[in-house]
Amino acid sequence: MTTKKSKVVKRIIRKCSCDCGGILVNGENKFLHGHHRRGVKASPETLLKMSISLKKKFAGTVSRKKGKILYKGKFVNKESVKLPLCKCGCGERVSKLGNRFVHGHYKTTGGFKKGTIPWNKGLTKETDARLKESSDRQRTLYPKSCECGCGNMTASGKRFVTGHNQRGVKQSPESIQKRTEKFLGQKRPNGNWNPWSTGLTKETSSLLRKTAKKQSVTMKEKFKDKEFCKMWASTHGVSPNQAELKLNVMLQNLFPDEWKFVGDFKTWLGGKNPDFMNVNGQKKLIELFGNYWHKDDDPQDRINHFSQYGFKTLVVWESELEDMNLLGERLQEFHIQQ
Repeated sequence: MTTKKSKVVKRIIRKCSCDCGGILVNGENKFLHGHHRRGVKASPETLLKMSISLKKKFAGTVSRKKGKILYKGKFVNKESVKLPLCKCGCGERVSKLGNRFVHGHYKTTGGFKKGTIPWNKGLTKETDARLKESSDRQRTLYPKSCECGCGNMTASGKRFVTGHNQRGVKQSPESIQKRTEKFLGQKRPNGNWNPWSTGLTKETSSLLRKTAKKQSVTMKEKFKDKEFCKMWASTHGVSPNQAELKLNVMLQNLFPDEWKFVGDFKTWLGGKNPDFMNVNGQKKLIELFGNYWHKDDDPQDRINHFSQYGFKTLVVWESELEDMNLLGERLQEFHIQQ
């Protein structure tokens, strides 16, 4: 007696070549439908050709739903449906299913008349239970203005926009240490906090470029507001870095008690915070530019900005701190300049 052996067919699972993780149904395809153009930026010429092609395709084409309405789950000709009569008694039929009145006919039924006293006039939520119930329901269901004063609307039932509950509150070193210890070593499942931008810069990624430009414009507008600047200063405990400390020591040795470090976000001029200010009667400022953070900045822009407020500005680069003698000559020349 012979037994037939059943064949075990192993199904080879193939995934989409765009690395989206989707599984292909048809083994002959390399991509899921519509995924073959992912990550490929079409040229303006290609977009123009696509636009012309689509216009030719749909030129003169009449939509199959034109002149039809949805009636009992099907699209039927509007003429074949008997629409209901207007409730005002005018004898006309409404334009859409579900409407009770022809547009503008509701007022003729006496729904609202000039001089009609509303039912809730003179009532408050303290004196009327219906108003109190409605107020409590709206407070929990509908968004309201953020309590930090930013002007944005919160989510339903929330007092603050996400992250705004600590605005204006300076955190203690103990709180910062606890938060650091809590999240220390935690990572996303793929091992990176921000995987999509790994290895990308503003020079190589149009998305990062667009995001940075938008954020720059937004923050420049915010820093023109004195209240925002005050809030920013209270939540950012900025102290002089090593380069600023070195320059401050040099200024105090050359001109004792004539220059003060103001780069702690407490002094603002047109939305910009200078680093050092003369406190001996001269309207002069000194800006310290880091070689990395200000490598793309033009010092003349900062000089022109502060000149609008009557201040003369000297821009010192971090690399100049290596030659103290040459820098000292520049500082003395700027200090005695009228």
